[in-house]
Amino acid sequence: MHPDDQATPSGWGRIAVHYDVDKWMSCPPEFPAGYDVRSWARTYAEAFCRRPGLTPTEELISALAARLAEIHADAYGGRIVCHLCLIYQPDPLASPLPLYMSAWDSRGDRDETLRLLSHADNAAAVQPPSVAEFTARGLGTGLKVLYHSKHPARESVLYAGLNYAWRMPDLATDLRVFVTTTDLGRLQLAMPDIDELMNVTTIVPRVA
Repeated sequence: MHPDDQATPSGWGRIAVHYDVDKWMSCPPEFPAGYDVRSWARTYAEAFCRRPGLTPTEELISALAARLAEIHADAYGGRIVCHLCLIYQPDPLASPLPLYMSAWDSRGDRDETLRLLSHADNAAAVQPPSVAEFTARGLGTGLKVLYHSKHPARESVLYAGLNYAWRMPDLATDLRVFVTTTDLGRLQLAMPDIDELMNVTTIVPRVA
């Protein structure tokens, strides 16, 4: 069963992240007046590529903008169940690494649900997943799980899945955070920054 099947988006809590703008960019589900996916992607690609000391080509900017638009379509187009997406991009020359977050109404036993949301018992993993408790400043203690599996379309390729899960009982909300990539080295290098992002993530009351 997919960890988000039959789940209901949280009616009590929403995700708030105070991210480092030098390393992360917001990929919002909706845009302010005057922006759409293409204009957002182009604006962010230019901003990240034209930071001090960088001299990007038009080809580099256009390629990054196209990739950002693809990430947005994946995050909010139904292929991935996601309520908020952030993109790890400390270096414009590296491929953007999307991170997905979803906040659900709490359901069932806490420990069982967190293991489900974090893929702690993923039967498709090529070896038992690495499962550990993880404590974040604004979220308390949850689970952090790293697993490796064969790519569904290319069995010769491994991909890594990094998942976090928490329960926030005061707001009856379960939080799932996840990254998947075939670039295993990039994920390993990014993990300290992802862990730190968890420390500046919290669930706040949803405002009607």
